Amino acid sequence: MSRAAPREHPATAAKRPTKAAARKLISALAGS
Repeated sequence: MSRAAPREHPATAAKRPTKAAARKLISALAGS
């Protein structure tokens, strides 16, 4: 987890949804 790529492949991101990504999505949905 030390090496966090700025942009991971869509397949990898979908397979491993990070907590940060989930929070961003929730925040975006809640904000909108």
